[in-house]
Amino acid sequence: MRVIELAQELRVEAGALVSLLRQMGFPVADEEATITAGQQAKVLAKVERGRRAGSTDSAAAIQAVLEEAAPEPRKRRRRRVKADVVEPEPEPEVAEADEAPQADSQEADEAS
Repeated sequence: MRVIELAQELRVEAGALVSLLRQMGFPVADEEATITAGQQAKVLAKVERGRRAGSTDSAAAIQAVLEEAAPEPRKRRRRRVKADVVEPEPEPEVAEADEAPQADSQEADEAS
């Protein structure tokens, strides 16, 4: 059976039925897709439960089932952005360069 045929049988919009089928976990591309007898039975049982809950119309029952099964919006937290830490540049090692010429001059003094 096609989704559109089941929608006509239940007197609901095909788009609402497609979204219900997707929410139930059935892979349905559009209203022209075919569904198995087992899937049809599960949809009819779901709609019947919706009717028993207080909705007399099939469309209202499907809408109630869709709202009931919709996930609640979750709070999303932003991650804190780490501040750019500027590291100071290392100072060049000047002390070693200054000591080397002094050592040469001391050796020259000793040689004379």
